[in-house]
Amino acid sequence: MTRPPLVHVAVVGAVLALALAGCPGRPARTAADPAALEGLEPSVRRVAGLEQTEPTPVAIWDAGMTAASPALRAVRGWEVVGGAAGVRVDLAAQRKGVKTTSSEWLRPAGDRLECLARAIGRDVVRLDPPQPVLVGPLEAGRAWRWEGTAGDAPAVAEFRVRRAGVEKDRFTVEVEQTTRAAGLEARRVVTWAEGLGVVREEGVQPAADEAAPPEEYHLRPPAPAGP
Repeated sequence: MTRPPLVHVAVVGAVLALALAGCPGRPARTAADPAALEGLEPSVRRVAGLEQTEPTPVAIWDAGMTAASPALRAVRGWEVVGGAAGVRVDLAAQRKGVKTTSSEWLRPAGDRLECLARAIGRDVVRLDPPQPVLVGPLEAGRAWRWEGTAGDAPAVAEFRVRRAGVEKDRFTVEVEQTTRAAGLEARRVVTWAEGLGVVREEGVQPAADEAAPPEEYHLRPPAPAGP
């Protein structure tokens, strides 16, 4: 049966949002534990914000907006998603009077910070392979590419550091991300600041049709091993 065009566009749009953006496992350690970040490339560790213990404000600029939407970023600690451990980071935002919560699971991996999965609404969508959202050393002009699947949908994402340097006494990095899937394209610019993590997002931002409290996320267990 052929999927109606409007539904198909909606599904692809959700894939783009998630690629841009079972039961929870017990946290392995607190997010602020320095031992969890040993070996992470220094410039990536400076801006990852995984050692932050208090919620931090994020300014979100959706396309066409004249004022930023208020949001709070909170590091929740370690969880297991799809058989891999990552630090869950929640972003609670309010757009046009509607509250939404999105999450991502981040994993320190040598010279990079990888995203294992993203959630908007109730379901968690795994990124396979994990998507590098930061790759060090972070300096203007550095670029990298990811190709894989978001859930079951093929996707490609390209990253480029637009600028990197000290602003307001903090090392700050601005990363442009362009994601393509099924012939559609989404673009956003994310600003990371030393000790805080993400402090600003601009561009086409994901929004859930059905927002869910983070505690109700459906974390998917590892897929069974093949023959």
